[in-house]
Amino acid sequence: MTRKIALVAGLIVIVMLVAWYEGMLRPENSHIQSLRAKQQVAATSLASLEDRYVGLINAKRKLPAERVALARLEQLVPDGPDLDTLEKVLFNLAATAGVQLSSIASPAPSGYGTGIASGSSASSSSPGPNQLQLTLGVSGSASQIEDLYRLLDSNPRLFVIDNCSLSLAKAPASGNGLGNQTELEIRAFFVSASPDSAVS
Repeated sequence: MTRKIALVAGLIVIVMLVAWYEGMLRPENSHIQSLRAKQQVAATSLASLEDRYVGLINAKRKLPAERVALARLEQLVPDGPDLDTLEKVLFNLAATAGVQLSSIASPAPSGYGTGIASGSSASSSSPGPNQLQLTLGVSGSASQIEDLYRLLDSNPRLFVIDNCSLSLAKAPASGNGLGNQTELEIRAFFVSASPDSAVS
């Protein structure tokens, strides 16, 4: 009899342990594992947010320098050809260098105004800024033309000198040194052209 009681008691204990495991311990373990998985996801998200925060802080520090660079780029390559200002700049540079600017020749920029001839030198078909080709007729001494080169190179707007054709002539009797006739082929750059703008 005692043995049967012990056996029944043992079975009851086993059943209770199984019930405790299935009813409490197993769900709790599953809940703990779920929490650990969520903790790992949260840790990964936190690390990503920290990286983004550091990136934003670094970007904020660089912002003033980038604004200066953007302003410089807008001077180098303006939004449009800005032909009126371009003409004034070229005449001012020529006057500063001491040369006489007798002519400025250029086809109208592609897409700028109406009646653009095919084969225009200013093109927007390739990536990057549009180019405006200019031919400048200048008179002056070699040193003056060299000064004009330097002024074009140091100007806030970007100019590229492609070719120079020099025709030596006898200096006039006045001795003003404007005997050399020179043609400069240069390029100016701009971002876009507005068909509503007037060509100067």
